[in-house]
Amino acid sequence: MSAKEANSLNQEELAVLIRSFEYIDQAAIVASLDRKILDLNQKGQDLFGYSPSELKGQSTQILYAYASDYERLGNTRYRPDFTDNKGSTTVKYRDKNGREFFGSTHGGPLKDASGKPIGFVALISDESARLAVEEALNKLHTITSSRHLSFEDRVKAILKLGTELFHLPIGIFSQIEGSNYVVQHAVHPEDALEEGMAFDLEGTYCSHVYAANDVQGFPHVSHSTIATHPCFINFGLEAYLRAYFCRW
Repeated sequence: MSAKEANSLNQEELAVLIRSFEYIDQAAIVASLDRKILDLNQKGQDLFGYSPSELKGQSTQILYAYASDYERLGNTRYRPDFTDNKGSTTVKYRDKNGREFFGSTHGGPLKDASGKPIGFVALISDESARLAVEEALNKLHTITSSRHLSFEDRVKAILKLGTELFHLPIGIFSQIEGSNYVVQHAVHPEDALEEGMAFDLEGTYCSHVYAANDVQGFPHVSHSTIATHPCFINFGLEAYLRAYFCRW
């Protein structure tokens, strides 16, 4: 057996290792000592959008959004003598479709029974949603605590923040008066909604929120219990999120 063979994972060991990673809720990527991808688990395929055949033999640099991060981790976490494997590193990655996301990264060198490095493993969790929520909460606090914004300015800023966070094109602050739904403030890509515009409550998704007296959300209306609602039939609004509150 050559020195190279003695310090690398054989196919049987690699297969067992990847199967063991199928039980964790993280992307797992196994690489050789020269940082060439050997295999990845199903979570890794889902997160990055690649099949194993598309990545095997490729440099792990293909997964990074920035070459500087690839080089930085090569000088720290992915060194054969790296030992500080208790903490995590946040890195910006890029998937097959070009989407960039922040990933919380654990991992480091894999070693054989004698302690010799034989490869690297990375365990990656997509932190984009959590970080986006934290940023939105910080912005929300800034908006609500500002002494320089009027009530109307705060409402508009919150609507804009909400549409950006949830990737929804329309945001509405409305008032319900009997069976009327009256627009107070709105964010609309074509400015088609104006203050004072009134609609029949039953013709809006808000009728469900009003009836439930609670937060309601429908990420895919066409596959939900309200697929026959006039608002979807007439306007094709596929996603909806609404909160209802009373004024005493």
